[in-house]
Order: sequence, then C-alpha cells, then structure tokens
Amino acid sequence: RQTEKADNIKGVDEQMLEMQMARDQMTKGLNKAIMLAAFSGRDENGQPKSCWAALSEVFLVIVQSRHFELTSAFLIMSNAVCVGADVDYGIRYPGDDVPAVFRA
Repeated sequence: RQTEKADNIKGVDEQMLEMQMARDQMTKGLNKAIMLAAFSGRDENGQPKSCWAALSEVFLVIVQSRHFELTSAFLIMSNAVCVGADVDYGIRYPGDDVPAVFRA
C-alpha cells in the first residue's frame, strides 16, 4: 500500500514538473515573440516599420496571451466584488458615511 502511495506522489510530482516546464516554455515563447515584434525593423514588404506598427504587434501578442486573459478576468471579478460590497453597505446603512475602504 505504501508503494502505491509513493507511486501516486511520484506521479503528481512528475505532472507538476511537466506543467512547470510547459509554463516556462510558453513564457519564453511569449517573450521571444514580443522581442521579435518590437525589434524587427522591417514589415512583410521589407519596408522599415514605424514605431506604432512595432508597438501594435507587441500589444497584439500580449492581448492574445492567456496571462492577459486571466489577469483581466481577475480584475473584472475583483471590481464586481468591490462594487457589490459598496452597494450592500449603502443599502444596509443608509445615510452613514462611506467607509474609507470604498472611497476612491
């Protein structure tokens, strides 16, 4: 039974390592794409890229990443919780001063 438990732990460790390696590889790929977009000075036609064209490529890579998606979702959900708590406080204690936590 202990060998079975040890095998399960070993399997979990291997999965964690694989996930970490995949994350590292994705981050390296994202960083490489950003650097290539920002510092490759020519477009598809061989013409020099404008600064805005290079920046738009960088932003496109960032916006299409999973990290950006998760961060945006977290910020939106956090804002919804804060607005909900503010409204709830206002309904429960009408006429009271708003606590400093809810002031911008």
